[in-house]
Amino acid sequence: MNLVAPERIERVYRVADSLELNRNFVVVPLSAAEPPVVQLLPDGKVLIQAPFGSAFDPWIEGLRDRLIDLDLSRTPRAEQKEVVRLSVPPDVAPSSGARRYLHWKPPSPTAGKT
Repeated sequence: MNLVAPERIERVYRVADSLELNRNFVVVPLSAAEPPVVQLLPDGKVLIQAPFGSAFDPWIEGLRDRLIDLDLSRTPRAEQKEVVRLSVPPDVAPSSGARRYLHWKPPSPTAGKT
């Protein structure tokens, strides 16, 4: 497995920053890809998997144009805050790993009844 150097990952993020994309919605894995990947995910995140070695420099020069070609309308901009969405109803206990540090109590059977 080939890994992308941190300096190169930072260069990818700087290209995304030039389009004012929220960094929380730009996913740059450490593993290199052949061929490289620039893809919009269903949740609005942008997956960017860079190539390894000497192919990186020519590839990053065209990255901004490849990002502009994507429909980035669902990807938040840098100034936008990320919306927190709960995936479980509030009356359901958190998963087992979270129970240890979330002091969750089940709702009382009389809560909400008058």
